[in-house]
Amino acid sequence: MICGTMALPRPCKVIQLVVSSPGATICSTCIHADNPTARFENEKMREELERMKKIVGSGPGGAANERLLNENATLVNQLKNLSGDKSRAQMAAELARAQTELQALRRGGGAGFEDANAVSAAVKDFSNKTQAELERKLAHADARRVMAEEQLEGMQKYLTKSTMQYQREIVRLRSVIGQLDPRMLKSNPLKGTR
Repeated sequence: MICGTMALPRPCKVIQLVVSSPGATICSTCIHADNPTARFENEKMREELERMKKIVGSGPGGAANERLLNENATLVNQLKNLSGDKSRAQMAAELARAQTELQALRRGGGAGFEDANAVSAAVKDFSNKTQAELERKLAHADARRVMAEEQLEGMQKYLTKSTMQYQREIVRLRSVIGQLDPRMLKSNPLKGTR
């Protein structure tokens, strides 16, 4: 029995599922996960297998056919699981890539982690210093604001008190001037008396 996909130039794992009926032998599939032609051929073979199951299932010898159908279903499930797993070649390529990275890190790239830690520590130190400086400036500005508010309040009280004193003094002086010379009250003090 020959598999239709064996003509490929690279070696392949062949999983053969043979279903026999009078005068028919079928190879179910080969695994070529990365070859679209092989996948298409696998699907065609599965369809042919399903068609043959129907033919065999309706014939004589039902118990033997039932056993073959169960075995066939088990093998098809195994095939699906195997085609979903990573192939040995893919796993070998990933392993080689990881080993190359490890060697690079051991040679000179190992300092990359230390550099990253140093940069991280420097950034953290800078942010802590900047935050402390900003908090100090904020506290200083807050203290100046409180002092300015207190000075403003004191000046407002002083101005209110002084204005009242000057108004009383103006009233007192007007009464004195009015007693001495009432004409002086009507004249402009900047121009003098006439």
